[in-house]
Amino acid sequence: MPRAVKADDFTKLSAVTNLDLAPQGDRIIFGVRRIDEKRRRSFNDLWWTHPDGRAQRVTFGDHNDILPRFNPAGDAIAFLSNRADEKKLRFHLLPTEGGEAAPVGPELFGEVAMFVFAPDGKSIYYAFRAADEPVKGPEGKPEAPAVREIDRLFYRLDGAGWRPRDSFDIYRLDLSRGSTTQLTDDRFENNDFCLSADGETLYYLACRREDPDRESEYIDLIKLDLTMDQPQPEKLTTPPGPKFLLSCSPDGRNLAWLGGEFPEDPAGREPRLYLYEREWGRTSNLTGALGYIGGSVIDDVNGICPTERPQWSPCGRFLHFQLTEKGTTSLWQIDLRGDKVPKPVIRERGAVTRFRIHEKGLAYGWVDALNPGEVYWYGWEGKPRKVTSLNTRTIGAWGLDEPERIWIDGAAQRIQGWIIKPPDFNPAKRYPAIIEVHGGPHVCYGEALMHEFHYLAGRGYVVCCTNPRGSTGYGESFTRAIVDDWGGPDFQDVLAALDHLQSLDYVDPKRCGITGGSYGGFMTNWAIGHTDRFAAAVTQRSVSNLIDFFAASDAGIWFEKQLGRRFPWNSAEHYWKRSPMSSLAKAKTPTLVIHSENDLRCPIAQAEQVFVALKFNGVPTKLIRFPEESHGLSRGGRPDRRVKRLEYIADWFDEHMPPA
Repeated sequence: MPRAVKADDFTKLSAVTNLDLAPQGDRIIFGVRRIDEKRRRSFNDLWWTHPDGRAQRVTFGDHNDILPRFNPAGDAIAFLSNRADEKKLRFHLLPTEGGEAAPVGPELFGEVAMFVFAPDGKSIYYAFRAADEPVKGPEGKPEAPAVREIDRLFYRLDGAGWRPRDSFDIYRLDLSRGSTTQLTDDRFENNDFCLSADGETLYYLACRREDPDRESEYIDLIKLDLTMDQPQPEKLTTPPGPKFLLSCSPDGRNLAWLGGEFPEDPAGREPRLYLYEREWGRTSNLTGALGYIGGSVIDDVNGICPTERPQWSPCGRFLHFQLTEKGTTSLWQIDLRGDKVPKPVIRERGAVTRFRIHEKGLAYGWVDALNPGEVYWYGWEGKPRKVTSLNTRTIGAWGLDEPERIWIDGAAQRIQGWIIKPPDFNPAKRYPAIIEVHGGPHVCYGEALMHEFHYLAGRGYVVCCTNPRGSTGYGESFTRAIVDDWGGPDFQDVLAALDHLQSLDYVDPKRCGITGGSYGGFMTNWAIGHTDRFAAAVTQRSVSNLIDFFAASDAGIWFEKQLGRRFPWNSAEHYWKRSPMSSLAKAKTPTLVIHSENDLRCPIAQAEQVFVALKFNGVPTKLIRFPEESHGLSRGGRPDRRVKRLEYIADWFDEHMPPA
């Protein structure tokens, strides 16, 4: 019998965080994030499994072991851990045939973006940014500095706080000596790189503009000859534009990356896959207008589906990549020695979250509408096989039904959506319904389990999520339809979803609500100021005043690209016209306002303005503030606060549009 999903059930779910495949193709190492409800924290463990199954946990303890990688010989695994000091990371080596993990190299107080083994296995290359040393008071206790001197536009980051003054640089760790060598030393963020197969050349990406914060989309490809005593950076000629997730072919002749060619107009652009041929110095777009290359499906267990760097087959003939389309993230390949036409490898209802290629097969992480994450093996012949059961028992106890998949005729074109119904659904009854609007806006809902949706369904609501214009996975024109027009085509599509719900025999048209976070909060704010068709609303971590948002948000400095390259100091009227605050005088919908006090992406003043406006206008409202939490409360906040958030949402809808 199905049971109602509870508010705290997300604490029982595990997420696959990283994955690597042994050089012999006989073992998969992967990370698993688990939540300790009593300690109100999450931890990351390492597990491994074989292609035929038999998964087992490898590391233990209440700390974080992350980014596992096999060495080239396959007889050891390197990973980063904070097991000795929760505020510092250190590399560890774990023999694959048993034994204890041994620390190597210095403790790292800061952030490691990525690392790779040298081809001979004797050293590790990693991108690291040191954190600012904490200030200590007279008694040796940490305290705030006397002053903060700011000279960069991008000086803080949501979830991390004040950004360190240092930039990312690339280092080499000698595993036998434990000593490190710094290979780059400049003001640019050198946090994405790859090594040639012979280990003699390092390639990395950097924004080498005068103001890398203002011109962050201009990314250069840099070459560093490691055979030189004092290697000097050499800029290679490539098209201007964003570049990320660099990858080198096994023969060292070619490079691949994801990115684009529109540094002045990147808003809503789809990432493409590019090939750089070293011999000719030539760059080509391999995927054309195929679609959104990378992960984009969002859920509340994994966040946004991670995008892996493009990966070569061992022979170098095939290049593999992810593609997001119509609510799924599939795995594709291109035959570089053949017709160079992209073809799907794994294309099912779900999302490929991680993957590694071997001549024997493919190891990958997978999520779908009824499971938040497992590891699969595909042996090139036959069918993919699930080789872990991290969430099988928990999800099985819920007895979930597949969501109903729908297509709605929107204002201009069809939009995709999903409907989740209450347990023991009775089509003869009439239920209240809730429309969920995703954040981003350039992400998408899809074939990935959302605990929140099933919880609200368990409280007696029909839950509908859709991908209005602005979402990814339906072509670049669909995504770019809202650039310089937030609250235009997207709002029309939200109303089309409302029309569809109200036309269903099992939905009470007078009991329909709306909720969403971030951009979804913007849309909720916009909706209550432009229609009174919703019986209740819950706006979360929202945007309400674009004039304030531009300079107050950690990401606001790039926002003028969403508004036609206008700035608030010379286009204030345009910014105000597109701000939900400009229309809240007309709002009548009872609205709950939820926000985190440490939100740097959408600062809490955005929520306070909504609350005060509604209060002054006599609209039923409450402001719920979560101390210490950042923008990502719903996916990574303290577990008890996440539970409270869900309960506040359901209780508000219960009060204003209760289930029968």
